[in-house]
Amino acid sequence: MPDPSTTADRPQPRGFAWLATEFEMGDPLGTGGMSEVRLARQVTLGRWVAVKSATSEVGEAALINEARVMARLNCSGVVPILDLGQDEQGRTALYMQRIEGRTWRSLIGADGELLLPEGVEGDPLDWHLAVLCRVARIVEHAHGRGIMHRDIKPGNVMIGHRGEVYLMDWGLAAALDAQHPELPRALDIDRFAGTTGHAAPEMLDTRHRLIGARTDVYQLGTCLHMLLTGRPPHVDRAVADRLRSILRSEPPAYSADVPPGLAAICHRAMARRPGDRFGSVRLLRRAIESVDGELRSARRAGEGLRGLLTLRRLIAAEQTPERITEQFAETRHTLREALAAWPENPVALDGMQTLLETVIHHDLLRGRRDRPRRLLRDLPRPRPDLEARIDRPDAAVRLLPPAARRVGHA
Repeated sequence: MPDPSTTADRPQPRGFAWLATEFEMGDPLGTGGMSEVRLARQVTLGRWVAVKSATSEVGEAALINEARVMARLNCSGVVPILDLGQDEQGRTALYMQRIEGRTWRSLIGADGELLLPEGVEGDPLDWHLAVLCRVARIVEHAHGRGIMHRDIKPGNVMIGHRGEVYLMDWGLAAALDAQHPELPRALDIDRFAGTTGHAAPEMLDTRHRLIGARTDVYQLGTCLHMLLTGRPPHVDRAVADRLRSILRSEPPAYSADVPPGLAAICHRAMARRPGDRFGSVRLLRRAIESVDGELRSARRAGEGLRGLLTLRRLIAAEQTPERITEQFAETRHTLREALAAWPENPVALDGMQTLLETVIHHDLLRGRRDRPRRLLRDLPRPRPDLEARIDRPDAAVRLLPPAARRVGHA
């Protein structure tokens, strides 16, 4: 939630012609320091919407700023606005599409446990990294339109019931260039506004006017930090300690179970100097996607190796050809998924090589040559000697390859 006492840099409404619409106000959905959100029924169309009403003069300025930004960002990750006018109490109000779901923050446990929405299966870290990358794409879109968000955090992200991801609360957004004269310019901001737990150093120390696109990079880095630790980077109870933490922005120390690639991304994204961070949100997103792919690939490769061991046991127990073929197909599919996520994964490549060689030898020992001929073409590393054995029916095939023996005794 934006600090209510630090938003004086927002534009004030002057000569605004309020629009008249018919809405029946309903139950409250949430309350913040500068506004409240309620459910409302649009009488003319018979639909339910969300109405965000300003509760102070500072909140009114932020709400108008938010409406202007949302109207300019035609993006699936930004909630469509319906109208900007007044509520039944005469307060400035933003009427927008109602999002049914929950905040991303509610799915991140304070102890670092990552939760999944109801009905979603899979690895929690994979799912949350995918959400982070979708938020990053929304920010990329905004930056492409010359607008920065300035208050990115899991609490400002909504997850819809169908998995939609929305970046909310654009009240502190600022223009990155001169194409939006109605918005405050990032380079002109001279006071703090935002959420201290996710604040970048330049947001607090505004003397050098360094607020810009890489400020959003920093805040996306704080979201990744939360996924790895369960808390924002600046969480000291004492205000002075928290401000000191923001200004220093020292590289966090992560536990041994945090993937080194993700820790390195956090360190770079949350570097104290903007020039030391990723040069754009796109570069940050691609780095996360790359590491996430390697993590998913590593997990699938491990599953593939376990499947390979099962296949070896089935062959040793002389199970039916149908059962062996079924296990082979399942293991091959798993290793293919690992290589699709990370084509250079050495474990998956070795596993695929051993799997195919194992089945080739198994078939040749039983006088079958059709499948081995097909599988030879798919070997990651060519085996001319195996090809020669297929073409020489009198050649003896005695042992599994050394790689297979190593896997079998792992």
